[in-house]
Parts: sequence; structure tokens; C-alpha cells
Amino acid sequence: MLLLIIALCHYSAAMVFFAFPIQVIKWGYSTMHVAILAFSMDGVLIAVRPLVKKLIDRHKAQKALVVASFLLLIVPVILLMAGRSFPLLILAKAFHGVALSIFLVANLVYVHVLFPPEMTRRALLWLGATAILPQLVFISFAEKAILSGRLWLFYGGIAFMAILALFLSLRLSERGGSLESPTRIAPLFHRKEFLYLAFLVFSQALVICISSNFMALLLEKKGISLWRFFTPYAVGTLLVRGPLAVWVSKVSPRIVLVLGFSAMALSAAGIVVFHDPLLILMCSFLLGIAFAPLQPTLISVAVERIKYEKNALLTAVITSDDMAWAFGPLIGGFLGKTSVVVAYYGVVFVATIAALLSFWGPVNEGPQKE
Repeated sequence: MLLLIIALCHYSAAMVFFAFPIQVIKWGYSTMHVAILAFSMDGVLIAVRPLVKKLIDRHKAQKALVVASFLLLIVPVILLMAGRSFPLLILAKAFHGVALSIFLVANLVYVHVLFPPEMTRRALLWLGATAILPQLVFISFAEKAILSGRLWLFYGGIAFMAILALFLSLRLSERGGSLESPTRIAPLFHRKEFLYLAFLVFSQALVICISSNFMALLLEKKGISLWRFFTPYAVGTLLVRGPLAVWVSKVSPRIVLVLGFSAMALSAAGIVVFHDPLLILMCSFLLGIAFAPLQPTLISVAVERIKYEKNALLTAVITSDDMAWAFGPLIGGFLGKTSVVVAYYGVVFVATIAALLSFWGPVNEGPQKE
């Protein structure tokens, strides 16, 4: 339970920043500045990942979570000092990148220590719900705080989440350290099957990254409130990662991936094309259902199929996901220079390619030896 609340705190602090582009634009910055701010977090997140693995190998996941929570607490302090200073905003996001990088890997390692292999996929679905719960309330709360000019409330919410995560991390039992002898990550990137799975992990994250980071700008042009995307999207995701998790964990990985990526492409296209708030809401709900099982399924398939030291494998898999969050805002910012709609057509293309690869790829074959 403690791990679930810690995860909820870190994910909440990350998710509220999806509303932050509104404030950045209000300050007079451009869409590309929004992309640069997002990259300043996610680029650092990837850059420090080798050090994160060493931290967990040496000091275990519990101490890593304490460090992540402390670094998160520094973020609102810098933001409060920054005002509208773009360099200081970049610095705050960089600190957030380090904190999130540590948290994501430590969180995964903990799960794979606590649960047996046959329950891993289901456990990841349950834990993944903590990444979605904040979207039901906190993004809308952040949007209202920004639009009403109460930025201090936005920063205060992040500080509260960081303090709570730090307190609970200190109470967490010391488990989830090295699973085997520490191993290098680099050799994994020379294995074709890992690259195949890594691309699918990258693709599902890229679709959600671009959709989430630029949704405020897309819906603002249509005169539609941000909650009509994030709330139904969150409900759809929670439905799959909560009540339907046991059933979904028994479905063939190939079916989950093909249907998931196909539905992502259709729902993203609908969000772009439709202007009716109800249709936007329905497409967002479908996007949540489609996205929910993808990452847990891909992680469990990687652990089952690729025989490799788990700390290294999990770090490499989640880094593939993080690369989408790092480069997604830049890709979206580049495509959206003329119109944010172009970025969303790029999302539809990526999801379609991933669906085709999921159908033809070796997802259901037996495990490979190292």
C-alpha cells in the first residue's frame, strides 16, 4: 500500500504539468518553448539513467525512492523562485527529470521483487493505475489554478505530494535491491528481439506523450475544456487497470497489442477531426482503454522472453519508454510549428505502424536464451 501511495504522489506531480503549457503561453512563450521545457525534464531523465541503475544496485530501491522524493521537493522551490525566468524553469524541470528517472526504475524493481512472475502483468496493471488516478482530479485542479492566476496553489500541490512521498519512502521496508550480479545495459541494444519490444514501448509512450503535452493547445483552439480529454481518458485507463486487470492479464499479448495500438490510432484521429465535446470525450475514453494494457503487457513479455539480469532489463525497457517522453515534445513541437493538428496526425501514423508490427512480430513465441 505504501508503494501505491508513493507512486501516486510522484505521478501526480508529473501529471499536473500537462496543464502547465497554458501558463507558459500566458507568459508569452511559444509552442516550441513548451516543447523545450518538456525536453529539459525528459532529456535529463534519460541522461542520468545509467547512474540510476548503479544507485539501485548499490543502495536498493527503498533508498532510491527516498532520494527521488527529496529531489521532487526541490522542484516547487525552484519554480517559486523562477517567476517567468525561462532558464530557471528549465532548471526546475531538470531536477524533476532526475527525481522521476530514479522513481520509475525503483518502482519497477520493487514490483518484480514483491510479486511472482505469473502475477507480474496483473501487478503492473494495478500499479499503473496510480499513473492515471491523478488525471481524474489533479490536472483539472491544476488547470483551474493556472487560469485563475493562483500559481502558488499549483506549486503548493507539488510540494505537498513531494513531502508525503518522502515521508512514506522513509517508512518503506528495504527491499528491491540487486536481483542478481549487476550487468551492463548496452548489450541488450544489440539483440533484435529487445529492439522490437523497445520500439513498441517507445511507440505507445510517444502517442500518449504528444497527445498529453499538446492537448491543452489543441482543445483551446476548439473551445473545449481540458477535462473532456483527461477525465474520460483516465476513466478508460482505470477501468482496464482496475476492475478488468485480472481478465486483461489472461488475454494473449498479441491480441492486446494489436487491438490496443489500432484503437489508439482511431481514437487519436477522432480527437483531431471532431469538434463536438461529446465525441471528443468518447474518443478520449477509447484512447484510455487502448493505452492501459500496453506498457504492462510489453514489460511482462520482455521479462518472460528475454533472459537477462532484471535490473538491467527493466532499466532498458523503461528507458525506451522515457525516450518517447524526452523526444516526443520536440517531435510534437516540430510537427506542430505550423499547426498542432499535424502533430496529432503523426501520432496516428506511429500507432498504425506499431499495430502492424504487433501483428507480425514474435510476441507469443517462447522465451529466448541469453
